[in-house]
Amino acid sequence: MTRAATARTASPAASAPWSTLVPAEQIGFGVYVHIPFCRHKCDYCAFATFTDRAHLVERYLAALRVEIERIARRTNAVACCLDHLCRWGNPFAR
Repeated sequence: MTRAATARTASPAASAPWSTLVPAEQIGFGVYVHIPFCRHKCDYCAFATFTDRAHLVERYLAALRVEIERIARRTNAVACCLDHLCRWGNPFAR
């Protein structure tokens, strides 16, 4: 028997599938978009970033645009709502 099958929780909602807890029209999603080009590398930064490749920015953004369009077509993104966007190497930015 698995631990999940014997676990006790304080909330019956904890054992329900997440898709039954929120109406489909309210389910959003988050996206992390990493733009690895910075003017300088911060001492505390652990993200993969480059300070010497500004000449690649436009090409990178064009490829990112293509990828977003590809994903949107594949996932019927018109019916979805992006509710969180992480960007610029800061996963807490909104």
